[in-house]
Amino acid sequence: MHVCTMFQVQTRAPLAIQSRGVRDQAAVARVAAQARIGADIASAFTMSIPADSFLSALQVFAAHERMDPLMLLCKLTEECGELAEAVLVERGFKPHKTLEPEAAIAEAADVLLCMLLVLSRLYPGLTPEQLAARLSQQADDKLARYVARQPALRA
Repeated sequence: MHVCTMFQVQTRAPLAIQSRGVRDQAAVARVAAQARIGADIASAFTMSIPADSFLSALQVFAAHERMDPLMLLCKLTEECGELAEAVLVERGFKPHKTLEPEAAIAEAADVLLCMLLVLSRLYPGLTPEQLAARLSQQADDKLARYVARQPALRA
């Protein structure tokens, strides 16, 4: 199971591995090792987050949500706290608590949706399509910088 299906990872490796969602640097390294990509792993992967991943949620929010952006930031903080707690429970740091088996994934989805909601209210002058395109471009740029900084992914 992948952490987030909005992320797409594609490779130009000989085995043409394609995966939706990457858990962490170790997962990328395992995929690379299995494909015997070689030393230049970073150039073998291209990442993109399509704007469509955000668009439908932004369209719904534009039509229905009118909550103040500052109140939404409070809600986002609450959702981040719930995600943190779910991770702590899942990792065994809170043995007295029990949650659903994939509570962290559900809480991460809440955080993502709340984040999109904050953006839709913060930039009311942008259409959902414009906001989705800008968010997609920023996410792609940041993913590329993240991959470039990872020691296991450099040539």
